[in-house]
Amino acid sequence: MDETWSWAQARAPRHALESDDEEDDGMGARTTPRVVDVTLRPAWTPSSAAAPPLVVLLGDVGAAALAMHAPHANQFYAVASTVEIDGHAAAYVAAPSSTGEAAVALVPRPEWLPMDACAPFAEALLGALAPSSVAVVHSYVPSTYIEEAPAPAADAPLRFLAQVPAGERAPESWSVAPHAGYVPWAVPNTVTGVPAALFAEAMHRRVPALLLLAPDARHVPPPAGWTPQRLVVPYEMQHMDEREAHVRLAHLAPALSPRWARDVCALLPPSSQGAAPSGQDTLHRVATQYLYAAQSHAHAGHVGDGGMYI
Repeated sequence: MDETWSWAQARAPRHALESDDEEDDGMGARTTPRVVDVTLRPAWTPSSAAAPPLVVLLGDVGAAALAMHAPHANQFYAVASTVEIDGHAAAYVAAPSSTGEAAVALVPRPEWLPMDACAPFAEALLGALAPSSVAVVHSYVPSTYIEEAPAPAADAPLRFLAQVPAGERAPESWSVAPHAGYVPWAVPNTVTGVPAALFAEAMHRRVPALLLLAPDARHVPPPAGWTPQRLVVPYEMQHMDEREAHVRLAHLAPALSPRWARDVCALLPPSSQGAAPSGQDTLHRVATQYLYAAQSHAHAGHVGDGGMYI
């Protein structure tokens, strides 16, 4: 994992760039858009000629889906490429294990990406993988969702947006439309940040796009572009085997509602069997480390002997 996570050089918020001075003729301060560097390391190498479907897991809900999908220690998604934004790891991609199966990408903390990096990130990821379809799993806070008769947080539905271009067919695993527990995402509510950028980029490339938004009543997420301070992962978590990673991930990740967990997990392909290649990270281990680091930051932990900043 990245030892020097920081987007301290990100573009300043809009309010810090504009001016109310009448001498500016209402134009505000003039700035040059920041050039965002997005790189896949190592470069993505297709495992077959056929374009794979892509499933993107975002944040805590994505980690929870991983925890439920592969409960056994001999199942894993090996990281094939890391997506770096301005030199810092932001997402991890596992290649499909066989033709026709989906590639899986994990963005552990999507709220940490600067707003001006979201579109370049989506363009680079989908440009490299050239997927046949894109499914994004994220969360929303029911108390902030605008509707005529708000449902209690405990009864909030899984909401979705779907777009299938003319002449294309949605993957069979996208069974949301006829499902009684799924409700379309409706105006005037909006989706922003990483999930919106991925959905829009899929539409631009004219491939089927699905956005699943699971209810999260625990807290209001930090605003997009929030830059964390230095976080720490203890030494023992830097070298977890897959069995320990599964156990810790199940403990740290939020529990998925049984009402929709099975359907979300149905988007994911079977995990690889056996031991992870030596020296190769896995999505389960990465998700565990980020969850621990983010929760530790909330308690203002400090680095001790053997700790590692990320």
